[in-house]
Amino acid sequence: MIGVTKLEEDKHFKILQEFHYEFVWIKIHSMKRQHKLKELVDLRNFLKEYQLFSEEVKIDDIFYEKISSLVNEIDNYWWIIFRGKG
Repeated sequence: MIGVTKLEEDKHFKILQEFHYEFVWIKIHSMKRQHKLKELVDLRNFLKEYQLFSEEVKIDDIFYEKISSLVNEIDNYWWIIFRGKG
């Protein structure tokens, strides 16, 4: 990562991993449809804020792509749930 130390890089990847675990938890946890949609929106919004922060501290493209990929996964799953197919 550009402009960050190895410790900071590890911290960012650990945070990204936690985002992913939270997404998986939402997917497998039994909850009402509206609650699941809200949880997904909250997670996505928090992840987008983190993505903006990552741009400010000049985190490398690979990390940025991983964040973008997770945001896309959340968006796709949100649409599946929204349409009542999940």
